[in-house]
Amino acid sequence: MKKLILSIALLAGMTFVACSDNDNEVAKPNYSGCQTCEILAANEIDREDYEVCVDADGIAYVADANTGVLADKYFTLFCDNTYGGDTTVPGEGDGDGTTPPPAETNCVTCAAFTQNGATIPESKVCKDANGKAVVDGTTGTVDYDMYIAGLSTLTKCQ
Repeated sequence: MKKLILSIALLAGMTFVACSDNDNEVAKPNYSGCQTCEILAANEIDREDYEVCVDADGIAYVADANTGVLADKYFTLFCDNTYGGDTTVPGEGDGDGTTPPPAETNCVTCAAFTQNGATIPESKVCKDANGKAVVDGTTGTVDYDMYIAGLSTLTKCQ
């Protein structure tokens, strides 16, 4: 009987030591860089931008959680800005060495307006080569025609 009690006590002691708090710690990945994911809103108060970091394999991380999606695809799916920020031709400026963004066309200026007590400033909206709206230099995920149609219900664009 003493051997049985001693064996159970020894097994319980080993289990206690094996289940220490160190097992819950997860190593933070090494990021090659981070960029803000911009979410366009009707006013600055409703903006909920957040940081997206990228590991050496190009995978996007949000709040240190692996999304399993490449950063450029993540920005296309969830953000109103593009991955890579300001880009330049290799050897020029401080960009990341990729090609410059495509030329913008069909630019209009939309007047400032007030919505829900917040003043939305005047903005320049252009159409990029892919048909997306470029608002004050930031390419979004919404088509230009749809963006202008929606904005025209709130203010005058010319």
